[in-house]
Amino acid sequence: MAPGKTGDVSVTFDPEGRPGKFVKSATVYCTGMKRGYQLRIRGTVEPEEKK
Repeated sequence: MAPGKTGDVSVTFDPEGRPGKFVKSATVYCTGMKRGYQLRIRGTVEPEEKK
């Protein structure tokens, strides 16, 4: 991608069997950067209601 342009980053998290709060991270590396840029995703997985 050319400098100054934008793009999309897609991250997937499978919450199955993991109810409660979570914090996950993903690191994005770009050409010309000495270090990656870390993205943090926080949330809460609600337990599934029993039928």
